[in-house]
Amino acid sequence: MKVFGWILIFLSLGFFWPNQMRSQIVEEKNSQDFYTYVYRIRRGDTLSRISRRFEFSVKEIAWQNGISDPDKIETGRYLCIYFPACSVTVASWYGPDFHGNLTANGEIYDMDDMTAAHRTLPFGTILLVRNLENSKIVQVRINDRGPFVDGRDLDLSREAARRLGAIGPGTVPVLLQIVHLGE
Repeated sequence: MKVFGWILIFLSLGFFWPNQMRSQIVEEKNSQDFYTYVYRIRRGDTLSRISRRFEFSVKEIAWQNGISDPDKIETGRYLCIYFPACSVTVASWYGPDFHGNLTANGEIYDMDDMTAAHRTLPFGTILLVRNLENSKIVQVRINDRGPFVDGRDLDLSREAARRLGAIGPGTVPVLLQIVHLGE
């Protein structure tokens, strides 16, 4: 735990971390059931805007990254955003009305692929999704944003929903487990 404290101190001072060191940070945090997304602050970014993008509070991101004044963040600095490795939520599905349209990452949506939409997880993230009502499991890749309905955190492609047994009910309680966090 002492190592993690030193990491936060160095990050708060704005030191640049070589790739090997950043992967050590990710491995250390992963061992505690979290996945780390490293975000580089761009010109015009504010902690408030970043917190809305990842759906975390400003206070939480500031604390995790050793930032004492959230109004003063430096362009080019790296922030660590920690996602829980596993969570319980509600999933829905989308299909024919969106088939053939562009997804948020620029791919053409194919309702017969094993993909899903999530509001905040990075594109390319691989999830294991377990239907808590029948214990069926699928693996999906995040390639779109959504759902934009309160109370739901994942929109499955039609094929993923079919394999999970979610077509009839429309929504199902699921356990999400991150297999690989996208870039």
